[in-house]
Amino acid sequence: MQVVNGSKLQLICVAAGRDGTMSVAHMIQEIYDSIGGGRVQHEYCAGGFYDAFCYYREAGNPANLTEIQQMIDACPWECIVGNGYAPVLPIFAERLSDRKLSLIHLRRTDRDACVASLKANAEFFPMGHGNYVPSSELQSKRIAAFHFGEMTKLAWEALTLTEKFQWYYDKTHSLVESSQRLFDKFLDLRTEELDLPETRQKLAQFVANRAMDQGPRSVRLNAHMIDTATVPREHWPKMQWLLGRLDQGQLATDDAYAVEYFLRTFTELMNAEIGDPGGVGSLSDEKRRKLSATLERAYTAVMVARERIESFQAIAGVA
Repeated sequence: MQVVNGSKLQLICVAAGRDGTMSVAHMIQEIYDSIGGGRVQHEYCAGGFYDAFCYYREAGNPANLTEIQQMIDACPWECIVGNGYAPVLPIFAERLSDRKLSLIHLRRTDRDACVASLKANAEFFPMGHGNYVPSSELQSKRIAAFHFGEMTKLAWEALTLTEKFQWYYDKTHSLVESSQRLFDKFLDLRTEELDLPETRQKLAQFVANRAMDQGPRSVRLNAHMIDTATVPREHWPKMQWLLGRLDQGQLATDDAYAVEYFLRTFTELMNAEIGDPGGVGSLSDEKRRKLSATLERAYTAVMVARERIESFQAIAGVA
């Protein structure tokens, strides 16, 4: 096989999900920023890798292997973090054999807690959990025991959701462990230890490939306690997106963080609504009126807050 070198990938961090991948992605990006280079993407093509692998194991179509190779070759990120990569790690190693490729294995050691969180997430977002929960919406698949000849599809479907995710947890980590020898460097991380200074410094030294005085800040993203199930189901993905990158530690200690976070999130939301090809011109009249009203409210709120902040600055003598 001819190796195509279009990919920029240097580092893969693999986990099962619901175990701190978003937090680790944030930490690695902070390390890259401190050394002057590198970009991180959380869950780059994760569903695509799962789908292609599952379809290949089910039908043996070589086109699915080609799809996996193409996603690897096209990766524009120096680091990817997430689930979806465990079953195809040997293909990553083979496809990118022209470089020193590093692997991080992230594991939440509390298996029961991880399984419970995976179950809750699957029930919130069934469209991303084919082979685990039924959904009327188009689903992306996840690996199952029948893809590895460990049981029949009928026997798999008879399992409870807890049993399925217990298998998924064990299999994911087993696959990562069996592939670690294929990579130039390997690091084991435990979710429960990410707050420890020594763990973060070890991560920094691994990513930077040199001694570092200190590690990245401790962050805890996508661990909010707001019950998204209390809002209508159609709003669950939006709630997850709005809150998933909220750092509770920084929220508690940095008084300006909430303002920065939600203003940034709001502008990203508006960009997604009207910044795509076609922009406002592609929107219906009703949608345009709703956006106009939303933007007017946001602008008024920002201007009122600005006036109050300026008055506080004057009182504090920092204007």
